[in-house]
Amino acid sequence: MMSKINTPRKHILVLILITLSVWGISLQNKFSIDDTSFLGRNSFYASLDNIHRIFSDSYITKEELNFSLSQTDKASGSVAYRPAADLPYFFEFALWGKNPFGFHLTNLLIHVVNVCLAYCLLLGLFHKQGLSFLAALLFSIHPVQSEAVCAIGFRADLLVTLWVLLSVLSWMAFRDGKKAGLSLTIMCYLLALFSKEPAILLPLWLLVFDRWKGIPWKKTLRPQILLWIAAGFYLILYFFIFPNRAIHALEPSWADKLSICGKSWTTYILYFFAPTLVTPFPPHYWPFPQTLSLMSEIYSLLLVFILAGILVVKRSSRERPYHLMGLWAVFFFFPASGIIVNPNPVALRYLYFPGLGIYLLLAVILWRIARLEFMEQLTKKWKVLFLFFFLGMCLIGTFINIGYWKDRFTIGHFFSQEFPDHFFGHFVLGQSLGNRGEHRRAVQEFAIALDDPRANDPLLVYSAGLAYWELKDYTKAQQAFEFLIERGGKLSLGYFGMGILFYSQNKYVEAAPFFEKALTLDKTPSHMIFLLQTYFNLGDTEKIEELIKKSKILFPKEDLKRRGHRVPQETSAVLDSPSLLPGDMEFYFASQPKKRSFLRE
Repeated sequence: MMSKINTPRKHILVLILITLSVWGISLQNKFSIDDTSFLGRNSFYASLDNIHRIFSDSYITKEELNFSLSQTDKASGSVAYRPAADLPYFFEFALWGKNPFGFHLTNLLIHVVNVCLAYCLLLGLFHKQGLSFLAALLFSIHPVQSEAVCAIGFRADLLVTLWVLLSVLSWMAFRDGKKAGLSLTIMCYLLALFSKEPAILLPLWLLVFDRWKGIPWKKTLRPQILLWIAAGFYLILYFFIFPNRAIHALEPSWADKLSICGKSWTTYILYFFAPTLVTPFPPHYWPFPQTLSLMSEIYSLLLVFILAGILVVKRSSRERPYHLMGLWAVFFFFPASGIIVNPNPVALRYLYFPGLGIYLLLAVILWRIARLEFMEQLTKKWKVLFLFFFLGMCLIGTFINIGYWKDRFTIGHFFSQEFPDHFFGHFVLGQSLGNRGEHRRAVQEFAIALDDPRANDPLLVYSAGLAYWELKDYTKAQQAFEFLIERGGKLSLGYFGMGILFYSQNKYVEAAPFFEKALTLDKTPSHMIFLLQTYFNLGDTEKIEELIKKSKILFPKEDLKRRGHRVPQETSAVLDSPSLLPGDMEFYFASQPKKRSFLRE
């Protein structure tokens, strides 16, 4: 429900058509970065039977699951409790399978709805069709939006924006006398909270909205109590029932936090006003930037806030509530500003939700230029051309960034070129090259990544070992796997890699104990199947029967017997019943040693 707003249908229609036209090319994109691991290689969303797990601790992805290539169920892929953001993936998986088109389509449609809701909100606040349309248009096409729209795994930013906008419009309807608006506000607010954390500050923004409307304190606070109760309920779940372990593991100093906050804000402001400079990964994306050596950046940041504050106070009124949208940007960006610890200090997706306030400020500047309110020495023609020039720069930046998010290869290549001294881009690029069968180039990228002292990801070492194994450089492959065994603690990657290394050379006696250890550390069907195959090649039927009995306890719902998979005659009857391997799991080795790519997407 929304307040009584005279919404021109033609503006809504134009916004829909522009948004679909600009972002429609993203439907051709594949899975990128996190999408591959939490959707492409994760069976959690493949079954509707797992929906009930969003109410249990098994919903949160544990750290060890991120380093298990053989574990097909990696839970939600999230370290934070965001069930409302992840629930749609189940139904999309049921409808589209692992086809990325359907997931990108959902992202696009949510963005379209958000653009229309943003227009309705701004029109309801300012009652200026042209200004509201321009701000909503910037919200639609600005390249800052590219990460949230193009990356399937970052949909939480789209959804929290959707539910907050609906909450605000419902609250406006409630203040216009529609009693049902309060119930809709609370419902949408709960959905926003369980989509992403920044929604927690919505009651505070609504409080400012009520004061702007001139509503007495008593009438303001009474209905807000329900919102604060909802916020309290959410905080209990977030911090005590389903705590975000990734945040608790990070302990940067206050100097680091100020550095992150200062650098991120200055970078973001530059991106809003210079759209062609927008890149998928801003500077200081990861890890934390170094502590500031000079205070000039902090002083410049404070100056920006002071100037913005003066502008807000001077220009705000009952007819022009600029302060509301200024506070929208400040309130909803605060949780991701760097003051509160975040594993990724800087990312464009953090701007999708709070950015609406900045787009309004940008629209005011462009609108005043086009409406001849200053710079009188310029003709109207040149001012209008400037407006279209800026919008054109936004489109160019957006199309470029959509191309960057095409797949893991393009994003890895960009990161490695933009940040050549950081391991992450070379790691992703190496994996993508390995998936293409270009193992020699992959080894080169992995070597660059491993030279970075910050390269502490066990999957990087494991991927490098597999690339060397593909090139039959067994010595270097063994060094990589042994390094993982020495440093990997309770991870199974190194043991599994050593087992593969010996198995592919027909050294089954040497391979068996490594597969045994891998199964002990990470009880997965693929570890069991490799171990069974090893003992089959050794002709140890007694050990096979023992493992089959064990597998029926560990994996009661799995099916080991596969087409083309030969087993000893003595155990074939036992394998007729459901036991081990999921039907969609790839069989890396047949009964005869046959090398396959372990880097396949």
